[in-house]
Amino acid sequence: MAIIAEAEFRELYEKQPLFTDQLQLLTKNSFTFFGFETWEYWFPGPLIGKGLFSVVEALYLRDFHYFINKYENDLNKLFTLLSKLSFISKSFNYLSYTYEIIDYISTKWPKEWQNFVKDNNEGYVKELSEYYRQTIIKLNADPRLYGGADIRQEEDLL
Repeated sequence: MAIIAEAEFRELYEKQPLFTDQLQLLTKNSFTFFGFETWEYWFPGPLIGKGLFSVVEALYLRDFHYFINKYENDLNKLFTLLSKLSFISKSFNYLSYTYEIIDYISTKWPKEWQNFVKDNNEGYVKELSEYYRQTIIKLNADPRLYGGADIRQEEDLL
């Protein structure tokens, strides 16, 4: 669902896999690179000036279509997994991805999603639903935030 992995940009030992190797492997397995969470610099000499960018913690999140392709016939499982993925992305402040996931499922399966939220006792599911509703209100107030695409109306969510 999510991976935070240490990655290097410079070989510290012979034949060490680097960030590009990691990126290629995880991309092949339906993960998307989202960003660096922490980074370190290496100083080959005294600690003066800038060091060499060497080690990072990279965040990868699963492409949500991976779950759709796998669990489309089990909406409860699908909504549970996508809610968790959405909440992880929200926790790391990748709010656009959070919005994209919730928008997709609430548009494709509106009644089923509403029932899932209503019947679910997990606080994070209610929080995601409210986040999505508030985002719709903000986007309708200032559509420039969305880049001109169609925006759902708050009434569609009720």
